Amino acid sequence: MMLLLLLLHAAAAKIRGVQVLAVGTKPSLGGPLQTPAAQKAQDKDIKYIKKKKPRQALAHDAARWFGSRGYVVDDVGVNTQTVGDDELVVLSARVLPCGPIRLRAANGTHVRTKPGTVARALGLRKGQPFRWDPTRLAALIREDGGLFRAEATRARASVEDGVVALDLTVAEPSYRTITPELDVDADRARVFLRVQDRNLLGLGCEGEVEASCTRKEAPELAASLAHRGLNGRGWSARLKPLGLKSLSTQFDGRRANTLVDVEEVQDGAISSLTLAKRRFGSAWRLQLGQRSRL
Repeated sequence: MMLLLLLLHAAAAKIRGVQVLAVGTKPSLGGPLQTPAAQKAQDKDIKYIKKKKPRQALAHDAARWFGSRGYVVDDVGVNTQTVGDDELVVLSARVLPCGPIRLRAANGTHVRTKPGTVARALGLRKGQPFRWDPTRLAALIREDGGLFRAEATRARASVEDGVVALDLTVAEPSYRTITPELDVDADRARVFLRVQDRNLLGLGCEGEVEASCTRKEAPELAASLAHRGLNGRGWSARLKPLGLKSLSTQFDGRRANTLVDVEEVQDGAISSLTLAKRRFGSAWRLQLGQRSRL
């Protein structure tokens, strides 16, 4: 009797939806599939997806669903899930993890930028699901401060041994600049020399050293290092060991910004610690300061 009921249920079960689902991703990834092939399967008998042609069409659309979101998947499995008296078609696939990132210079020279720097900028992490985000690449090749020249940058992803390998052909601009300056007023003339590097050691950080001197005053020297990600968070530090000494650091975090400043004056030092938090429609700021003689 039970067997007869199961057979009657299988004969009467209808397809009431098609869902795509990624296997092994956190958080879960998936959603309803609303392609012509999925709409054609709607309200069909469950035996419909046993046919080769509908299964291939649904699997193809599922792979395109993942691909349109930047993911690469392997073979798509077509299964069913009972929902009440009907069936839900589940198209499951494993999102392939990120593998090696290889950089090659367009002109055949050495690439200074580290692959890890590019991986962080693209939001990729080895062993984690590979997801291609064109907006991140656009930030890497932007005209005002990008790491690579847009006209010569090419990207190609391929599957190797179950992972997604990314090959980038790039052209690096000149990262270093040397700027001499002369500041003249009624009392003195000061000579400045500023050296900047927008990609220090290939890590994507901005470094700067500035030196200045006059005939009657002690020379001054300052060095700074800064980095800012695409999400707006970043950090910076500036040290001035010659002249009136100072040290300033800043960290722009997800929930709060932190600033630490220590500045020498003629008869001592002023130090301050500032914590600032900005959110939608609200903000708070805490500032502490101290002055002491050196």
